[in-house]
Formats: sequence, structure tokens, C-alpha cells
Amino acid sequence: MLSLVGLIVFSFNLFIPRQELLLLYDSKRLFIIFVLSLSMLISCFFSRHTATAISNEYQSLKTHNRILLLTFITFTLIATTIGKYQPAAALQLLYVLGLSILLVQFKQIIYSQKLRVLQYFMWISVFLLCSVLAGYWTWLAHGLPVNIHSMFGFANARFINQIHVWLVIPTAYLALIRIRRNQSSWLLRLLLVLCFTVIVATDARGEAISVIGAFLLMMLFDRSNRRLWWRLLWQGVIAGIAIKLLFLSPIPSFILDIPAEWHTIRTGSSGRVQIWFETWEMSSFWGLGADAFVCDSDTFGRPHNFLLNILVHWGAIPALAFIGAGLSIVSQLTRVKKRSTLVFGVSLLSGLAYSLVSGVLDSPLSQLIAAISFALYWAHVARDQQTNRLTQTPTLAHRIILCGIAILVLCSISYRAYERFENYPAVEEGDVPKTQFWLGYNCLERPWEP
Repeated sequence: MLSLVGLIVFSFNLFIPRQELLLLYDSKRLFIIFVLSLSMLISCFFSRHTATAISNEYQSLKTHNRILLLTFITFTLIATTIGKYQPAAALQLLYVLGLSILLVQFKQIIYSQKLRVLQYFMWISVFLLCSVLAGYWTWLAHGLPVNIHSMFGFANARFINQIHVWLVIPTAYLALIRIRRNQSSWLLRLLLVLCFTVIVATDARGEAISVIGAFLLMMLFDRSNRRLWWRLLWQGVIAGIAIKLLFLSPIPSFILDIPAEWHTIRTGSSGRVQIWFETWEMSSFWGLGADAFVCDSDTFGRPHNFLLNILVHWGAIPALAFIGAGLSIVSQLTRVKKRSTLVFGVSLLSGLAYSLVSGVLDSPLSQLIAAISFALYWAHVARDQQTNRLTQTPTLAHRIILCGIAILVLCSISYRAYERFENYPAVEEGDVPKTQFWLGYNCLERPWEP
């Protein structure tokens, strides 16, 4: 629950000034490092339980998923070994490995705690909304024009969207349950409307497409509730847009005689196409190893497309394995009968879809909530298929290997934190920091570059 409490705290963060952009971003990464450190200590002190869980989860995978996983791991290790920046590549791989162990730990406990997790999700949605509302109204109170970055607690509006995308479908699901039971649902429906208000207020085209696509999938898979899903969608969109216009922008600006426009829908690509072409040109079959893009790109810190991120850093085979895993989830959802499993699977697909146009699986808080969302879906699938039976007790060698990996992860993330504190940057006027592991100054080979 520490992870969810931290997500709530950082969702409405008034204790770090808005202008402290580096600290706003870095504090969230440091929180993830703290969570991972606790996870690795648990893995060592309770190595028998953790090793049993990892073995059990691997054995429960279907054959094709095992092949995809082993292929991904093998070629990722190859890319790291021959990478252009090998120390940085190894550190990043250990970080990802730590997140994977954390995911398995989440999966062991999350099914029994799913109601509490969903309650935390609702509170996170509320506090993300507060960050936007407080930002808009503070700007207006000072007579300043508002825009999509008028908010507190986040250096960029996209960091809100990258957390928010995982919350919308679970919110709609809880509202749908209340409606079906003829119970009062107005509060949850209002929260769903306000979720769409956040999407519109931050002009999040990628999140909007992902969320609407998720609703359409729920209408396709959950046929008995198709009309309810459609009603929640169109009412949420229309009411969300209306609330944004009436209470955020532009009507409040017009009333206060502050310059504003009726619509701020962007028609450009925000530089995404340029980033993607640059990533494609840098890519190779075997991959360049982690940190290659942030070090070699003149302008950008990450490709803003997780598939291309895998391609440039770990090569073509892991990228194909990632596609295969996504298709496996889609195929599995076509056979799922339990509505809760459908909801968590579609919500997972929504986040993965948004990761194709944004840094959803790179940013710190969205990585954490993505792990929780994946664990929710995985736990429900396992329960539906009754694959939770424990395997044989792991050997002492397995436990020693796990503890060794946990120590390596702990050392690697501690080093990244130490290196950041030791060389904390002072951003000079005109610098445009690249966003990757930290906000700016990410290349370990050339730490002076923003």
C-alpha cells in the first residue's frame, strides 16, 4: 500500500514549488527508487517466498508466453552486452529487472486487496483533478492566461496523463456496477465526467484516443452491458467538455477579461514524427543498449514510443516479442468471461496503447501504476484459470541467485541516486533538459549535457 499512498501524495503535490522542474520530476524517480529498494530487501530477507512466487508464475505461463519472455530476456542481454554505453545499459537493465520483481510481488497480494486498490485509484483520480483545478484557478486568480500546463505538482501535463490513463476504465467499471445494482452512482459518474475534464483540460489527444478505444473494446467484449458502456462514454465526454469550458477555460477567462481561445486543439504532431524518424534511423537489429538514445540524440531524451524505445535500445527481436505479448493479451481477452478480468485487461491495453505515443512506461509514477495495473490483470487471469498452485520449494542455489540479483539491483539504483545527488545540475538559462531517467543530464558518459 506504500506505493499507492505515494501515488496519492505526488498526485496533488503542493510541497515542491511549480518552478522547481528538476525537483518535481526527480522526487518522483527517487520515490520509485525507494520502493524498489524495499522490494529488493524483501526479496533477500524472504528469498524463499519470493523465489517460490517467481518460479510459480513462470510455470503458470502458457508455452507461447514463456517463449516470448525467454526470447525477450535473451536478446535484451545480448544488446546490453554489446551496447554502445555498457555501464549505463547494465544499470538500466537492472532497474527494469527490479521493476519485474516488484511486479511479481504485487501480483501475490493484489487479488485479495483489489477493492482497496480500486479505492486508491479513485483517490488518485481526485487528486490529479485537484492538481489541474488548483492550477487553473490560481492562474486565473492572478490574472494570468491559462494553458494545458497550468497545474501544480507536475513539470509537464503529459506526466499527469501518463498516470491518469490507467484510472479511467476502472472508474467507469465501478460506476457500471453501482448502476447494475440499482445503487446510487452519481458520485462515481461525476468522477468519470471529471476524468474526461482532465483529459480535455490537458489537451491529451493520445490519452483521449486510448480511453475511447478502451470503451469501444468494452462494448465489444461485454455485450450484455454495451448500452451502459456507451452511455457512460458519451455522457462523460459531453459533460467533461462542458465543465472544462464553463469552469476552467475559456469562459472564466472571458469573465475576468483574460485572453483566451474557445478551443486549443493541436493539429501538429508535437515533434513526435521527427522523434520517431530519428529513432528509426538510429536503430539496429541487435540494439544499441540502454542510454544510447539520450546520449546520441541532439534534442530528445526518449522516443515517446515504447516499441521504438525497445527497438533502438534492445533490438528488433525484443520489439517483436513485445508486439507478440500485446497480441497475446488481446487474444486472451476474446476468451475471458469474467467482467472484472475484462476491465483490467482492457485498462492495461489502454495504457499500452498510450505508450505508443508517449513516455508512459518511462516516467516514474506511471511505471509504478502500470506495474499495479498489470498485476491486477495478471492476478485475475491466474484466478480464472486456477494457476495459483505453488510449485516445489526452490533450492538454496535459486534463493542465492535471487538474493544476488536483488543486491545488484539495489546497488545499481543506489548508484544512480548517489550520482544524481553528487552531480546535481544547475540548469542555466537557455538549457532544454532531456527527459529520461531524470529530468536532464541523463547520459552517464557525458553527465554535463542537459
